[in-house]
Amino acid sequence: MWIKTLIRSINLGYVPYNEIKREKEIISNISYVLKRQRIKYDVEYDVIENRSEYGSGDLRIKVKDKVLILEAKYINYNRIEEEKSEKLKKLKEQVLYYSSCERVIRKTDVVGMYIYNLNPKSEERYKLYCGIYVCNLDIHEAIQNIKKRSKGKELLRYIR
Repeated sequence: MWIKTLIRSINLGYVPYNEIKREKEIISNISYVLKRQRIKYDVEYDVIENRSEYGSGDLRIKVKDKVLILEAKYINYNRIEEEKSEKLKKLKEQVLYYSSCERVIRKTDVVGMYIYNLNPKSEERYKLYCGIYVCNLDIHEAIQNIKKRSKGKELLRYIR
């Protein structure tokens, strides 16, 4: 299965960092690992080139003819539970949207992943949690996911 090959080829493994204070630090640490492994990637890319009003993703990683969309969030564990779960919900929505856009616009096979920091007070404070949220996205399903966003219908008219 190409997804396992893709994830194995990226092999984030241990991402060296001190305690993360911002989402940008998560991305820069992953970029460091990708650069060392000579894997092509785009940081803070526009869904449609030079049209940021349709959204900008955190990280797009290219391996052969496959693409991995990675969205990152920093979670402040001192906040109330509702805020934390709201941030995770938004993170998953972003992964779904950017993965759907990648599938429809560039017609590539896509894996959508999210990544966030673990509780800084735990023993695992130097680890990141990474989860696969989208894979083997059907083109029609991707179009429906795009339509759910506020500028989604406009985006679909723009690319057709």
